[in-house]
Formats: sequence, structure tokens, C-alpha cells
Amino acid sequence: AIARCVVDPSLAVRACVVSTLSAVAVHDEQWAIDQFKQLLQADDKLLKTHYVEEFLARGLREHIGDYRSIIDRMLLSEIDDARQAGGRLACLARLYHPELDDLSEVAMSGESACRLGATEVAKTKALLNF
Repeated sequence: AIARCVVDPSLAVRACVVSTLSAVAVHDEQWAIDQFKQLLQADDKLLKTHYVEEFLARGLREHIGDYRSIIDRMLLSEIDDARQAGGRLACLARLYHPELDDLSEVAMSGESACRLGATEVAKTKALLNF
């Protein structure tokens, strides 16, 4: 049933399925990631949902290899909210993976939505260290 929803033509259905995949990931992480990647083979509007951002954020530390191309796609999206989320995720990924300077650099030197996302991570980190 989940696999059918992953390829549903409705973006609303796909967005809702992301939260289900988050729960499935607790038991079968790789299957959930594979389904998530298939689910994202749709319009970029899906990339701006908080469901997608949360799924990616939860797995950044362990699964950056699976998620790097998705974050790159978000940073290049024509949708401001997707680029902003991509900026947040790029900088968060850099905190976990120092070798990802290039990814965070794209966010920090990109257009305004990317930079805004990047500054949100910097602001949160600064407040946590204060």
C-alpha cells in the first residue's frame, strides 16, 4: 500500500506518505530511503514541504550519500521555499560532515532564499552556543 502511495500522481498524497516513511525508517531504514527517493521523482513543489525537510534532516548524519543529490536539487529549485529548505539542510549537513564545505558554500553564496536558509542554521547554532 505504501509503495502505491509513493507513486501516486497527487503531490498531497506523496507529502503525507513522507511521514509514514519516517515511521517505517525506524524498522527498515534503507527501504524507507529508497521509497523516499522514488517519491521525490515529482514536481519540485514537494521539496518545499516540511515533511520532506524533516525526513532529510533526521538522516543527514548517517545518509548524506543518499541525500546529497536531493539537497543539490533543492538548492537549484525554481521554488523559493525549496531553495530555503535546501540552504538549511546544506548547512546542517556541513555541521555533521566537515568535508561538505562545497555544499554549504553553495547555500551561503547562492541566491537570497538559499542564503536565508543558511543564516537560519547559523542563527540557531549561535543561540544554542550562547
